[in-house]
Amino acid sequence: MYNDKQKHNRFIQVVSGQDKYNRPGQPLDTIPIIIYHWIDNSGVQYSTMYLSFAEGMNIYMTMALR
Repeated sequence: MYNDKQKHNRFIQVVSGQDKYNRPGQPLDTIPIIIYHWIDNSGVQYSTMYLSFAEGMNIYMTMALR
Protein backbone atom coordinates (compact mmCIF):
# COMPACT_ATOMS: atom_id res chain seq x y z
CA MET A 1 0.00 0.00 0.00
CA TYR A 2 1.33 3.44 -0.92
CA ASN A 3 1.06 6.56 1.21
CA ASP A 4 0.32 9.87 -0.56
CA LYS A 5 4.02 10.72 -1.09
CA GLN A 6 4.73 7.25 -2.51
CA LYS A 7 1.68 7.47 -4.80
CA HIS A 8 2.87 10.86 -6.04
CA ASN A 9 6.38 9.55 -6.75
CA ARG A 10 5.02 6.45 -8.49
CA PHE A 11 2.70 8.62 -10.60
CA ILE A 12 5.67 10.69 -11.80
CA GLN A 13 7.65 7.52 -12.51
CA VAL A 14 4.86 6.00 -14.62
CA VAL A 15 4.10 9.19 -16.56
CA SER A 16 7.80 9.88 -17.18
CA GLY A 17 8.34 6.29 -18.26
CA GLN A 18 6.33 6.91 -21.42
CA ASP A 19 9.13 9.08 -22.83
CA LYS A 20 10.90 6.00 -24.22
CA TYR A 21 7.88 5.35 -26.47
CA ASN A 22 7.38 8.92 -27.70
CA ARG A 23 9.53 11.00 -30.05
CA PRO A 24 10.49 14.57 -29.09
CA GLY A 25 8.59 17.17 -31.11
CA GLN A 26 6.19 14.59 -32.54
CA PRO A 27 2.59 13.79 -31.59
CA LEU A 28 2.37 11.41 -28.66
CA ASP A 29 2.36 7.72 -29.53
CA THR A 30 1.55 6.56 -26.00
CA ILE A 31 0.08 7.96 -22.83
CA PRO A 32 -0.34 6.17 -19.52
CA ILE A 33 -3.86 5.41 -18.37
CA ILE A 34 -4.24 6.18 -14.69
CA ILE A 35 -7.19 4.75 -12.77
CA TYR A 36 -8.40 6.11 -9.45
CA HIS A 37 -10.65 4.11 -7.15
CA TRP A 38 -11.78 7.09 -5.06
CA ILE A 39 -10.94 10.76 -5.11
CA ASP A 40 -11.82 12.14 -1.70
CA ASN A 41 -10.26 13.20 1.57
CA SER A 42 -11.45 10.18 3.56
CA GLY A 43 -8.03 8.55 3.81
CA VAL A 44 -9.52 5.08 3.32
CA GLN A 45 -7.61 2.40 1.46
CA TYR A 46 -7.36 3.11 -2.28
CA SER A 47 -8.50 6.73 -1.93
CA THR A 48 -6.60 9.69 -3.34
CA MET A 49 -6.76 13.05 -1.61
CA TYR A 50 -8.14 15.95 -3.68
CA LEU A 51 -4.84 17.85 -3.50
CA SER A 52 -2.83 14.80 -4.59
CA PHE A 53 -5.18 14.27 -7.53
CA ALA A 54 -4.88 17.92 -8.59
CA GLU A 55 -1.08 17.79 -8.35
CA GLY A 56 -1.02 14.60 -10.39
CA MET A 57 -3.19 16.12 -13.12
CA ASN A 58 -0.93 19.19 -13.27
CA ILE A 59 2.13 16.94 -13.69
CA TYR A 60 0.33 14.84 -16.29
CA MET A 61 -0.64 17.90 -18.33
CA THR A 62 2.83 19.44 -18.06
CA MET A 63 4.46 16.25 -19.29
CA ALA A 64 1.90 15.74 -22.07
CA LEU A 65 2.47 19.27 -23.40
CA ARG A 66 6.24 19.10 -23.70
